[in-house]
Amino acid sequence: MFQLIYLSGAVTDLQEAANWYKQQQAGRGHKFLQCIREKLAYLQRYAASYPLRKDWFREFFIRNILMWWCTA
Repeated sequence: MFQLIYLSGAVTDLQEAANWYKQQQAGRGHKFLQCIREKLAYLQRYAASYPLRKDWFREFFIRNILMWWCTA
């Protein structure tokens, strides 16, 4: 399995987004974070299916936010 390395600020950005969703409707913030966790778990498990960048990491975007680098 690959190791996830989060870019600086990614966790803070996710928490701010979850707080915004929570303010919109109760339970939405939790649902948002659950969706992110599920996507991260999937991508960690199947990271090899994403192309290498600069010969040593893989990346993916969720709604135009770079979430992690995955070392090869």
